[in-house]
Amino acid sequence: MKQQTGDFPEGVRGAAADGLVDAELLAKEAWGEACAVDGSGYMALAYLWRRFGPPFCGCDELKDLACYVLTTENPGVFLVLRLGAWLNLSAAYLASIPIHDEANRASNEWCRRYHDWWLDRHPKLQALPDTPRGRQQRHDAYITDRLDKEVFRDAVAELGEEPESDPQRWREDDGVVRRVNQALFDAMRELSRVVYVRDCPLSILGPCDHPDGMTEAEVSRYAGFRVPKPAMDAEIARDC
Repeated sequence: MKQQTGDFPEGVRGAAADGLVDAELLAKEAWGEACAVDGSGYMALAYLWRRFGPPFCGCDELKDLACYVLTTENPGVFLVLRLGAWLNLSAAYLASIPIHDEANRASNEWCRRYHDWWLDRHPKLQALPDTPRGRQQRHDAYITDRLDKEVFRDAVAELGEEPESDPQRWREDDGVVRRVNQALFDAMRELSRVVYVRDCPLSILGPCDHPDGMTEAEVSRYAGFRVPKPAMDAEIARDC
């Protein structure tokens, strides 16, 4: 774990679960069932505030307590914790455009080949003029066939199965899915390092014993500082 951040590469995007990451399952793998206990997210907030200071990123004030975005060992991958009652349901990720491009390359290539295959089956649609009306007609026909199970079965017989990744089996992958999930998993596990409030050790899961041989994490230099009211009022004014 490097630090909390609010600066990301342009176009960074992610989710709680998609074809690249299933953050809830990854959280349970990293932290065990304790991260699904009622109130685990509240304990996590105490730890993150102590270790990283006030959150740099905003969140949905109706659904979340706070949002922390943490760097990982992969500079294009970020661990997101939108804290609510359950820590496992708070986890998500962000990744840079090149990572998403790599993850989607095989699927996008298959879709391009499908589009060419589909057009070859419809010479009359190919012959439509390149006008808004003609493009709309082609698009409507394409979508109708894309949802037709028999058409899709014919496409698979011709092109092979559409490539799909399974983030639940990330350890079996030898490419980008494993790299991204490994970075997030390692970052989650690193949050087991304790910080102290007085002489009480605290991990991401709450009060704990200090495991033998574990190095204590450094407390944030922002811990204990106030959040100035004028700065908060300025944030609210910009948001209105």
